[in-house]
Amino acid sequence: MIDKTPTDINLSIILLISIVFQLAAAIVALRQIALVKGNYRVAWGCVSLALLLMVERRASPLWRLLQQGLPSSLIDAYFGLAISLLMLLGTYGIRQLFMSLMIQQKKLDELARSDDLTGLNNRRSVLEKAKYEIKRSLRSGLTSAFLIFDIDNFKNVNDTYGHAVGDDVLRQLAGIALREFRSIDICGRIGGEEFLVVMPDTNAKSASIAAERFRSAVSSNNFLADGKSFSVTVSIGVTVSELDRVDLDELLATADQALYRAKNLGRNRVEIG
Repeated sequence: MIDKTPTDINLSIILLISIVFQLAAAIVALRQIALVKGNYRVAWGCVSLALLLMVERRASPLWRLLQQGLPSSLIDAYFGLAISLLMLLGTYGIRQLFMSLMIQQKKLDELARSDDLTGLNNRRSVLEKAKYEIKRSLRSGLTSAFLIFDIDNFKNVNDTYGHAVGDDVLRQLAGIALREFRSIDICGRIGGEEFLVVMPDTNAKSASIAAERFRSAVSSNNFLADGKSFSVTVSIGVTVSELDRVDLDELLATADQALYRAKNLGRNRVEIG
């Protein structure tokens, strides 16, 4: 057995710490692979492989020192330790920066899909989700319901109380919709005071019951302006997808026709198309 001098022991400790730092850097990079896709995954895979290969370069001097007693420079060992530590800190810092960018991108995507005023899905987002639900209903064989509603005589609200109050009414209406409809239902503002609700796996009867519950909740709600309360009502048009009726534009046109029929019949009511 080869006797170890104090210098050899110090070298062994330094080289071992260097290996630990290098391995930790590789693990940090490997963890990132599971969180990304596409070209980012390839890039992080290359970084991980390079760092793992560097572990072997850090381990070779330690192996030679322990098994063969071959001399190694203390300066080189400290230099290797510094490199390994810098690699660990650099990889961790890049990963944290990348994670921060991913979070910011996710927030930007959410903002791009949200209506600025109500926080609901905007027109593009709710229509994309409606198309997805139609495809899903075809696979499942279940119907999906589509509700279009708007505020009756909303212009009078703006003219009487001002646009700021009108905006607040829209926000409160969105809150009532989120409260009254199911969590799986998709609510979105498609323009002005007009909204769309997509109800997956829902037939005409269940959709009309949900629409009536929402209509009643809106009409019984007290809206405030300058310390005075007032009420608003909504008219709602309902339609459902069928195996032979899956075109979104056609479904929305049918729901829209039902909505205007509700208005022509006196407003504050639900009509099925």
